[in-house]
Amino acid sequence: SDKDTSLFIVNDAVFFVEQYSKPVFKTTVKNSAKDAMMGDTIKADAQASYYFGGTLPGAKVEWSVRSQNYFFDPKNYSEYRFGTDSDMMNCIYWGSCSTSDMLIATSVGTLSDAGIAGYEFAPDFSVSGNTDTTEYDNEIPKEKIVSYTAKVTDPNTGKTVTATDSTIFHLTDGYVGLQSSY
Repeated sequence: SDKDTSLFIVNDAVFFVEQYSKPVFKTTVKNSAKDAMMGDTIKADAQASYYFGGTLPGAKVEWSVRSQNYFFDPKNYSEYRFGTDSDMMNCIYWGSCSTSDMLIATSVGTLSDAGIAGYEFAPDFSVSGNTDTTEYDNEIPKEKIVSYTAKVTDPNTGKTVTATDSTIFHLTDGYVGLQSSY
């Protein structure tokens, strides 16, 4: 036969199936404000405790802080426009969101005897530090939503449990909405 049998494709993969085991402790993160103004300092507290009630003193806590663009779009006001940012319009009306998700800080610490670790953060989203720009609005800082994530490692088992909380950083303490007939 004239058929070339020397060429063939082999697809394979290796994976492991392990038994699921429920975590023996829980982690929570609570921050000092759900809404803040640019320049405000936010304090986030991670707390971890065993489900049977004990704390995890000395457990390793890995903090990561991420920011994304935030577009003010209140419920029941869809006929109003808040802002002129083309990214906001594309996100809200066309579903094409430029979130500019960025890791902006990390830190490692340990839980106290009470099972708590605090983290303070004052993000700088000034125009000079703003890398999230387009050719149309390269001088306009944007509202941000900042997420604080704490990953706690159980010193006895090495298992980790993660929790997150977030704050919206506003440019102003009020928004003006415009309604147009078209």
